[in-house]
Amino acid sequence: LLFWFTFVIGILFIFIKLYNSIMASLPV
Repeated sequence: LLFWFTFVIGILFIFIKLYNSIMASLPV
């Protein structure tokens, strides 16, 4: 259970980092 919890948190963290980098590279 703990493994799946950390796995989901890691996936969410990676998606947030990717989203932030994509938003930062786009012109506003």
